[in-house]
Amino acid sequence: CSSEAGKKYVITKISHEAYETMAYESSRGAPPFGYRNEFRAIPDQVAFRPQRITPKPYVRGVQTATVVGPSGEEIYTDEFGRIKAQFHWDREGSKDENSSCWMRVSQIHAGKGFGGIDIPRIGEEVIVSFLEGDPDRPIITGRVYHAENMPPYGLPDKKVISGIKSKTYKGDGYNEYVMDDSPGNELIREHGQFDKDSTIEHDLREHVLNNRSRDVSVDETVTVGKNQSLTVGVNRTIQVGANHSETIAANMTINVGANLVENVAVNYAETVGAAMALTVGGVMTQTIGGAFVMAVGGAVSATVGGTQTTTVQADRKEQVKGKVVESVKGDVTQKIDGKHTEKVKGKYTVKGDASLLLQAADEIVLKTGASSITLKKSGEIKIKGNNITVEATTSLKEKALTIKSEASTSNTVKGTMVTVDAATINNVKGALVKIN
Repeated sequence: CSSEAGKKYVITKISHEAYETMAYESSRGAPPFGYRNEFRAIPDQVAFRPQRITPKPYVRGVQTATVVGPSGEEIYTDEFGRIKAQFHWDREGSKDENSSCWMRVSQIHAGKGFGGIDIPRIGEEVIVSFLEGDPDRPIITGRVYHAENMPPYGLPDKKVISGIKSKTYKGDGYNEYVMDDSPGNELIREHGQFDKDSTIEHDLREHVLNNRSRDVSVDETVTVGKNQSLTVGVNRTIQVGANHSETIAANMTINVGANLVENVAVNYAETVGAAMALTVGGVMTQTIGGAFVMAVGGAVSATVGGTQTTTVQADRKEQVKGKVVESVKGDVTQKIDGKHTEKVKGKYTVKGDASLLLQAADEIVLKTGASSITLKKSGEIKIKGNNITVEATTSLKEKALTIKSEASTSNTVKGTMVTVDAATINNVKGALVKIN
């Protein structure tokens, strides 16, 4: 057709046919001879490939090879986890990334976005299989140790040990998971060269049928989103080398079935923002080696069901800025080995519903201003004042060996009946003496 005119083609196959007619056939009118051909052609833009005639080689069995890669590299792979390897019979290979095509690696589990992964490293010996015997479809199906790459645990002595041990990339560290099946010493051991990160989407349960120990060389942080419960069957010991701090946003309850002992080597401070209640069912003892200071912003109430004893080895000082009210249903006894001084700025009242006794071994002195009454143990009573008035509504009786009344100004004795009886002398002296 006209659309094909001018195009170039490449003839890929041509066949020729020539013939010559016999004499008896030519008498029938057939051409004496003839020629014809057939050919196949493709446009010259199409790459030509000759037909495959030689059968493709077939690889029987498996082979081993050494993992290779670029110089200075330890792990060489692509996005599919494939590696490159050089076969032992390859004397022309350069033992680098150009020694083979990419070879897929069989893994323990391979899914879409999940599974296991362990990339063979440069220098390891791997087992190479060929899918359907095709040399162009190699696949790594295993790995083997050899004289230069020995197992991580000395064999045959440690034949009871199973596990996985990796190696730090371009380093000497390692991560490890070991199972030791030695009879009576079975052990599972983990080793992480740096960090360990575990995430459990739901519950985590651990059951330890004997002892458990944990050693943290630096810091430890535990964060619990909601509740935490700790149950200890027997004893619990906590030892803190430096400071201990607890912060509780709401309530705190401590129940001790037996005794509670607190030992503080230096200072002890308690701060209660609101009310504080202390209930002691039995005896309570407080021993303070130094000073005791109590500051109460409001009221203080103490109720003692039995006896209360307070012993102060040195001085005791009480300062009350308001009133003091003491109510005692029984007796009150005070024993003072030294002096007893009471100083009252206002009115001082002592009242007894029955009797009032003031008793001293030497003397008793009642004094106000220039007036005084002195009672001595010898029996002498001395009344002194500028004006002394003795008044009795019924009778007044004075009796002594010697009676002496002396007033610098006036001395008044008044009563319905006044009796003055002196066995020896009755001396009445004064600027004005009035007897009526």
